[in-house]
This record gives sequence, structure tokens and C-alpha cells, in this order.
Amino acid sequence: MSFTRTGWRVLVVSLLAGLAVLWPVGTASAHDSLLATSPKKGAVVTTAPSTITLTFSDDVAKIAPTVILRGPDGKVTTDEPDVRANKVRTRVSDDLTDGRYTVAWRVVSSDGHPVEGTFRFTVDAGEESSPTATPTPTTSTPTATRGEPSTTPASRGNDSTGSAIPIAVGLALLVVLVVVAVVAWRRRRT
Repeated sequence: MSFTRTGWRVLVVSLLAGLAVLWPVGTASAHDSLLATSPKKGAVVTTAPSTITLTFSDDVAKIAPTVILRGPDGKVTTDEPDVRANKVRTRVSDDLTDGRYTVAWRVVSSDGHPVEGTFRFTVDAGEESSPTATPTPTTSTPTATRGEPSTTPASRGNDSTGSAIPIAVGLALLVVLVVVAVVAWRRRRT
């Protein structure tokens, strides 16, 4: 059983079409990631910060950025965030007392998907500063309620669900194209 020239052409074109469908999937599902924070995640600072700065891997959209600072007493103490390119800054509106603080943030990634996360730092006027590594952000889907982000956002890791659908569609299309090529080849033989 051998393919004719037309059969081989149809098969090659089908395979190339399937690859063309699958090719852009890898880059389309990437979200911006949080590269650095000020103060740093887990840091113990001797001077209370007057601003909180988040630095992302790409420019973020100026669509409803949110940065919430919760103190040991649960009080929210930040102003409206300012977005400039890949940096989001917010001024701390109150003097911070000693204690552990949680920063919850949510921005819209350059690909249009919301990205959110949390990190903590401690203000202690009696200790040396000891910053640690920058936080690993989490991604999430938009919620039905408006307002503050959760201080414990749901994590979806690398957002593999979003990229699985285009891959499945591409593979299904590839199978259909191969079946069409085989049927066309058999019809030409008879």
C-alpha cells in the first residue's frame, strides 16, 4: 500500500495545518509575573515604609489595580495605586506600628488576565532588616464581587487549564485532517 503524490501532499498539508494551530499556544497563556516587592517578602524592616512598590515582568494594565495593606489590627492603610509601566505603587496612608503586615494585590496582566497574590513583612523598630526572596505570585479568575482582593487568593499554578483547551482543539483538528487525507487518498485509488 503506497501513497500517490496527491495523497502525500494532502497528508503533509494536513500535518502542517495542525502544527500551525498548535504553535502559538505556548506563549499565549503566559501571564505577567511579580518580580520584586518593596518592602521585600518576609522582610523585617526597622523603618515603616511610606510606599509599597510591586514590579512585574511586563507593563500591567491600568484597569482597577488594587493593593491592600492589612496591619496586625486588620486596618487597611493604603491609598489608590499608581500604575506606571511595569510598576505599581501605593502610598501608605497611616503611620505603621510594629507588627506583621499583609499586602494583598491584584492587577490586570498585559495579556488581559487578572493576576493576584499576597506577601508579608514585619515592622520592628528594634531589629535589623533581613529581606528574603521575592514572592511567587498566583493567578486567578475574576470574581463576581467587586472590591478588595482576598488575602488568600486561590492558586492555579501555571494556569494549565487555560492552555489545555486550545491544545485539545488543535489535536482534534489534526486528527480530522489526517482522516480526511486518508479518505481522499482511498477515494482516488478506487
